[in-house]
Amino acid sequence: MYSKLVALWLRRKLLLVLLLLGTALQMSCSEYRTPVSRPVPVLNMKGGCVGDLAPLAGGFFKGQSTDFQVREFWQCLDVTLYKFSQVTRGAESGLYRADEIKRFLQTYFVSPSVLTDGLFAEIMALKPILLGGASDYLTQSELVRLRQLMAEFSQISLSLLPHIRQMSQWRQMAQGQGRLPQLPAEEQALGDLLETFLAAAEQVGEALSRSGIAYPRDRLESLVIEIDRIKGAQWSRWLPLALRLKVLTVGGSESSVLAQEWRPLFSLLTRAFHTSFLAGLVTQAPSSSDPSALSLADLAVRAGFDLAEAVVSRQPNQVLAWGQVDSLLVEFENLDALPFSLTAPQALKLFQVLAERFLSPQSCSGSSESEGGITQGSLSRLKALYADWLWGQQSILSLLRGAPSDPEVHPRLRSLALGPIALAHDPQGRLRLWPRSLSSEPLAAYADKDLTQLNLLGFLAEEVIRAYSPVACSSQDLRDGAVMGLDKNQLEVVVGELHPLLAALGLVSFAEDDQQGLSRFVGKVFRDASLFMPRSNGDRQIDLFEAVEFLTFGFSGLNASRLVFSELEAVEHCLRRDPTGEVLGLDPVACLRPLLFARRDILLNHLSQLQAYLNEQDIAQWMRYERELELTVRPSGYSNQPVSVSELTEMMVMMKYIETFFFRFDRDSDGKINLAESLKAFPLFLPTLVDLFESIGVEAEEELVRAFFTFLFREGTTPFDDVEAFEEWMAKPELWAVSADRLIVAKILASLSELASSSMLGELRSVYEKFTGAKNESL
Repeated sequence: MYSKLVALWLRRKLLLVLLLLGTALQMSCSEYRTPVSRPVPVLNMKGGCVGDLAPLAGGFFKGQSTDFQVREFWQCLDVTLYKFSQVTRGAESGLYRADEIKRFLQTYFVSPSVLTDGLFAEIMALKPILLGGASDYLTQSELVRLRQLMAEFSQISLSLLPHIRQMSQWRQMAQGQGRLPQLPAEEQALGDLLETFLAAAEQVGEALSRSGIAYPRDRLESLVIEIDRIKGAQWSRWLPLALRLKVLTVGGSESSVLAQEWRPLFSLLTRAFHTSFLAGLVTQAPSSSDPSALSLADLAVRAGFDLAEAVVSRQPNQVLAWGQVDSLLVEFENLDALPFSLTAPQALKLFQVLAERFLSPQSCSGSSESEGGITQGSLSRLKALYADWLWGQQSILSLLRGAPSDPEVHPRLRSLALGPIALAHDPQGRLRLWPRSLSSEPLAAYADKDLTQLNLLGFLAEEVIRAYSPVACSSQDLRDGAVMGLDKNQLEVVVGELHPLLAALGLVSFAEDDQQGLSRFVGKVFRDASLFMPRSNGDRQIDLFEAVEFLTFGFSGLNASRLVFSELEAVEHCLRRDPTGEVLGLDPVACLRPLLFARRDILLNHLSQLQAYLNEQDIAQWMRYERELELTVRPSGYSNQPVSVSELTEMMVMMKYIETFFFRFDRDSDGKINLAESLKAFPLFLPTLVDLFESIGVEAEEELVRAFFTFLFREGTTPFDDVEAFEEWMAKPELWAVSADRLIVAKILASLSELASSSMLGELRSVYEKFTGAKNESL
């Protein structure tokens, strides 16, 4: 947001200078009370050179003007100004009064609806800053200075023109062909561009500072308000933010722009504009693994760090205090410009948490006291984090070259990419669950976007673990111990501190002070990440692999549900709305349930094994399977209430959980989980089931838990549905036999979900007592 604002500001400033010069020329023409001559022919009633100002300025900033056009324009203005000053005069000798200038301009050059009295007054208020003197007249000597100033700006514009053309060419090529400046071959051109713009900024700043006159805020506000009135724009809304940024970047106050502030202000604006330009090119890159895009992004980020360090260095004690950050965030909130619809207090809280947890040089676990704001140490730590992400992004190039063991490859990225199931996506962003065994080439399934996502999610997950886990924080290198993670209590701290951001992203729905909602949410995340990921190990903590895979599953489910909505919303009667017309969700009876099956070749084709399973089933079997999904994820259970996006997302994720379970444990690939395969899965689920028993005060023995777990695979039901059958099951383990297909596994998930949220847990004690009693009798 800041870079866009800076780019807009810089462009408007340069355009304003050109407009001021043109207006100053127009002001040289007066409606004299006793005419001594008529205007010279070069100033015709259509405005001559002045009338060409707007189209020329537009072509100039688009890189469409030629050197000849620009040079001819300035020469025309100079000749016109010289000749007119020689043959015209005002009512008073040697000067032109403001009212004379205004009447003449409104009569012959500019409509009064454009050059309003208010706008003209504000333009005249700027005249002393550019040319000196007073704001109510223009003298012959000031006309001479105007010609000198025009000569300077002629030289500036001609020096900028080839670089503006180059910028325009780069933009057009990036948009049309994805061709970016090739580094290092064109690095010199990028450097020359910045140096030329900086030199021009210095000259413009020098021109505005010569008079030594400050430009007061009230005049600036009046000028922008007048421009808004004429253009129907709202630039005045941004003035408070712009002035606050001015204070942070070059100092001074919000009440005015001092003469000595113009040069550093234009210099910083130019650097910000250059950074914004590079970032804009990077967004046009067709591939996230494009070396040129990565190099340009690196240049832009480093330029951004230079700007941030310059801002911090200008603050008292070199600390950008939280009060200053807060006031800045308030201005962004007033403009509805904060991301994710955050409020200023929420954004400030997040800034403080991130600074203390992630950017504190003293402690990565947040135990050190706040330094009161952003410091140079904070920026140094941020640079180190960026360098770590950049290493991972550079590693993508090595991986795509087929070098998974290359020492240049970031260990984190290599470990994530070479997991048992490739976290690769289809064009719709849906996870394909590509098993590694299907290809002899380790990276065959990946596109560069997949690896880029893995790098980003891996980087974020690793830093969260490092920041919130005392064990990981004290480690010299987390990558050497990727099994380190967060326990449930530490995860609650993460979610609690980052709640405003998670809520704004729609990832949590409970209130910030809802402790029960927090515990339920963390419990579900912890259970899903610990049990249903390709590398889940059930060890009572979420490690790096589990965290990245959980996030990948979540984003994939969201993309899959969006595709379903986009495919079905056009079907008649599919969407359910409230009386105001707002969409509540998809109709489950007439739409979602039958059409998911009917259109499985489109809507479920990213889950190839599930699609093959459903192709052998009829719609009745699908309805039973889909029913279990709804029972597992929907608060209303299996009902006729509309299915929302979030509920559908969870259903799509649940399908991936089931497919992952079969990828991991269906060793003979027959689409069934037999007894031996269920026992292979038992160690993964053991800690969670033990916690379930212990939640009611039962110290469950492994023998009981094993019987409980395997019984689930008999028909997908818990022992509470048939206690006598479970007692017989426990008594005769030699007769155990199971053959669970996807429907039964879906029923298991529904049963466990119901068990965790119901009063059935109380029945565990009676089952346990019967089991231990029978065991004691046998002894």
